[in-house]
Amino acid sequence: MRKVASGIWLIVCLAATAGAAGRPTLHLDGTWQFRLDSTEAGEKERWFEAAAPFKDTIQVPGAWDAQGFGAETPKLRHNFVGKGWYRRQVAIPAGWKGKRLFLTVGGVHRYAKVWVNGVALGQEHIGYLSPFEHEITQHVKPGEAATIAICVDSRQRWDVDTLAGCFDIIDEMFTSWGGIWGHVAIEARGDAWLEDPFVQPQLNPPACVVSARVNGKGDSATLSLEVLDADGRTVAQGAGPRVEIPQARLWSPNHPALYTARLSLVRGGEVLDQVETRFGLRVIEIKGPHILLNGKRVFLHGYGDDGVYPETMAAPSDKAVYLKRLKLIKSYGFNYVRHHSHFLPPEYYDAADEVGMLVSPELPIAYLHYYQKAKGPALDLYKQEWAAVIRRFRNHPCILDWCMGNEMWDGVPLAPDLYRVAKELDPTRPVIDSNGLSGGGWLEGKRDRPTLDFFVYMFDLRHTPLERPDRHRFGEPKKPVISHEMGNFITFPRLDQIEAFKHNFKPFWLTPVREKMAKLGLLGEAELWARNSERLYLLCHKLNIEDLRKNPFASGHQWWLFQDYWTGSNGIVDAYFRPKAEIPPERVRPFVGDIVLLLDGLPPVCRGGQSLDLRLLVSNFSEQALAGATFVVRAAGLGAEKKGRAEDVEQGAVAPIAEMPLKLPDTQAPRRLTLEAELSAGEAKTFNEWAAWVYPAVIPAPKLAAPLFAGPELIRSLEWLGAKPLPGGQKLPPEAVYVMNQPTSRVLDAVGEGACLVMLSPQGLFPTERNRFKTGWWLGGPGDSNVGTVVYDNPITRAIAPDGWCDIGWHRLVEGSQAVILDNLPSQPEVLVRAIEVHRLCRSKALLFQARLGKGSIIVSGLNLGLTHPERWPESQWLLARMVEHAATFPKPKGELPLEFLRQRVAAMQPPEGPFLSGFQRLIKNEGETDKWVSIREDNATYHICRQTAVGHLVEWETAPLPADWKGATATFVFAGGIGWVDQPRTKGFAFLVNGEEALTFDVTQDRSVWRSADKRVALHFVPMRPMPQDGIGLFYVALAADLVTPGKPCTFGVRSNGSASRRWFGLNPYADVSER
Repeated sequence: MRKVASGIWLIVCLAATAGAAGRPTLHLDGTWQFRLDSTEAGEKERWFEAAAPFKDTIQVPGAWDAQGFGAETPKLRHNFVGKGWYRRQVAIPAGWKGKRLFLTVGGVHRYAKVWVNGVALGQEHIGYLSPFEHEITQHVKPGEAATIAICVDSRQRWDVDTLAGCFDIIDEMFTSWGGIWGHVAIEARGDAWLEDPFVQPQLNPPACVVSARVNGKGDSATLSLEVLDADGRTVAQGAGPRVEIPQARLWSPNHPALYTARLSLVRGGEVLDQVETRFGLRVIEIKGPHILLNGKRVFLHGYGDDGVYPETMAAPSDKAVYLKRLKLIKSYGFNYVRHHSHFLPPEYYDAADEVGMLVSPELPIAYLHYYQKAKGPALDLYKQEWAAVIRRFRNHPCILDWCMGNEMWDGVPLAPDLYRVAKELDPTRPVIDSNGLSGGGWLEGKRDRPTLDFFVYMFDLRHTPLERPDRHRFGEPKKPVISHEMGNFITFPRLDQIEAFKHNFKPFWLTPVREKMAKLGLLGEAELWARNSERLYLLCHKLNIEDLRKNPFASGHQWWLFQDYWTGSNGIVDAYFRPKAEIPPERVRPFVGDIVLLLDGLPPVCRGGQSLDLRLLVSNFSEQALAGATFVVRAAGLGAEKKGRAEDVEQGAVAPIAEMPLKLPDTQAPRRLTLEAELSAGEAKTFNEWAAWVYPAVIPAPKLAAPLFAGPELIRSLEWLGAKPLPGGQKLPPEAVYVMNQPTSRVLDAVGEGACLVMLSPQGLFPTERNRFKTGWWLGGPGDSNVGTVVYDNPITRAIAPDGWCDIGWHRLVEGSQAVILDNLPSQPEVLVRAIEVHRLCRSKALLFQARLGKGSIIVSGLNLGLTHPERWPESQWLLARMVEHAATFPKPKGELPLEFLRQRVAAMQPPEGPFLSGFQRLIKNEGETDKWVSIREDNATYHICRQTAVGHLVEWETAPLPADWKGATATFVFAGGIGWVDQPRTKGFAFLVNGEEALTFDVTQDRSVWRSADKRVALHFVPMRPMPQDGIGLFYVALAADLVTPGKPCTFGVRSNGSASRRWFGLNPYADVSER
């Protein structure tokens, strides 16, 4: 035994949650008297005394709002922000005479004052993360009753407390709540007791070291230690600062072995105090670009948690709740969780220790603007609470690191102090000052901070690897890299969950969706929308994660999220933790796990006869090398299969294991190709699969019973279909099919008499919004609103959408498409391909529809057919062939649009008729800036920009020359660009120059617009094609009278600022081929 003195730190073997096993304790959870104090009269009226009337009762722990206290609000059935009083009479055991008595409180939200028998104890407690206690020995008598009163104040005082995170229910909800969230107890202690134990595990050999503080009169006391295994058997004992554990089992997510340490403080054979605590033997290290767990590389296949508890509001102090949740989560393959800006009650970490889940908790600084509010006492509170949570939870083997907050991009001045405190209190774990880094330099070794032990980096959120194949390509970084908030994709919510919200939260974000869908007559499709959006959600995550895992320097990801956020729908399960039907564990585990099979060389769309060079890889982050592994790769439906034995794959490596050349057979119709792969290595078995589409090598033009005509802008692209130029004359034949980007009045006249029009660019004529293939991000919004598709059975798409949605084979068709917003049309067409919209907008949108129009019909496609792409896409060719084939049957769709409606739209919005000339050939002058922004084609396009920051700024360029034999009354040029920042101050706008002379003035707009010169010889048309929140991105058409142009010569155009003190802008894309679209 080792003698100790009071108030010193003792090094000895200990572990996770310290519990006072030898201390007599009165647990005060359960029923308390309760009273809200809306007028703050409680202290003045002495509510802390037993005689004060309290008519209500409440359960502790728990939020008072969730227990029916407070008034109704638009978001909650009950809510009260202010002071709530708890009171309870407690019989102090007579046997506690001579003991020192302490009232302990596990946590309150947000502040608390305490009275015992009418006496105020200490100062108000501020800080909702930290437990607190008061000695009450002098205020109670053993054998008699004591009155305990706790006044909790839930109103945040920003001058002293800027803590704000998911525990506080922020972001869209901004809902304050109050209550005692932790356990309350009275402990009887002797003259000396143990406090603040700290484990420091060691591996070689397995051992643990602990420090513990002895309080009170600890002179001449000694310590004894006993370590027990999970079955209660003693495996080690001693009194030294370090105890070895023979044949120890290490803790890891796959083998969460736990021990119990029993530490006793002894004097003369009498046990003065005793604590028991569980611990796990595990060591986390950062070595260069890798994270090591117990000496082996670990890949953090993780997810995000935003702290959503609809039943209780406050995160419950109930281990059973967390065990149930974490066991479900583990079934999906996850081994790691990041808790956005919050810590949870101790019971959560107990459950994570048992289940085997690595946890990254965060100080509640949800966003930088909260930190920027902190001054003086609020900054001190950060330090206080940071130290408190580290001391409280540092013995849990589940905790991976300590993080100071969310997205503190460039760090904060307090970070060095917090880093130092963390390393002093817990040198066993990495520390980071921000979960979330962005911008260049981090992955290339050009940026770093000493307060970051690893990088949690935000990769491009706007693209999947289908649009940006280099998304996760980076070389060896200085420190480990984890993907921050990966995906954050949205699903359409299942509206049946509205009925689950029987507790305090109202589903105020869901009920309008149900009402809107009912109004649209689409409520019966709600479940279908949810199902199809879940399919896309799963696909997008699979694409992202598999791409990341191909990089051997990646250390993990945070699938964002596992559970739906309050007003969102971006989880695998809904807010009530009910799994979404199309995202079951068996579909997630193949790409979320220690061992993941990966595939290179399979494009989403192929042609028959194409030769593929497939390569199978394995990402092995199991706890051992893969030795003697066997694999099978099958091309389902093609009869192709390859079996073999893989070379050994090291632990923590990404390595190729097989190459498989595959010659695709030709096919008469599109068919889905599924590649399946299996790997077995001892007890380790894994499976994965990938899908693609195979189209005929040559897609023949359909045989049509009616003539096919194409507009001048499409004739070159549609010659292979047998399309002819529009006939001359005023009247067009009605027994024909017309394919145009947008119709002219002549074509509408023919449709009115019976023709069928196939329209390929609805933007402008119909209300549209640019559509993406991937789902929207976070909560979505205008311009980022897609969450999936529904493909209804129809002759055009029947062969390529057998499951009723646009799967990976539709990627190019849907990415950058024009979704037509149908809500306010005078009548509804028959939708063939629906774009499902994020629920917060919930508009009816279509990518392909048809309608009767007069005596004829119209087929409208907003799909991206890639007609200007140098490679003819087989999926585009197939769809075009089927569209004109269907059009030639002169269909009679279920829906109808008024012919006069389209006549009016065409008359008002029709741009000049082609042929079009390229409106850009070379830049002459740019007195403004050159920058990158989204364009009609790209998300990172070059712009030559003129801003209204000062009068006279000029961008000038040259057009393509007119043909030498040009003749006509009007020459029409087209160029791509944008105008924007509508919220900036309005000025005198821009001047548009032709051949160096001002022709007209215009200004920023997001709508289709036409500006004309005073003499009508110049017209500038703007056709927006990609709406952004502040900008219009699209095409500009310039129609010039014949006397302003010279055959064989180019023109010069320019845009000059007429205003100042505004950031409004005009931008020119240097695309020379726009006229060919």
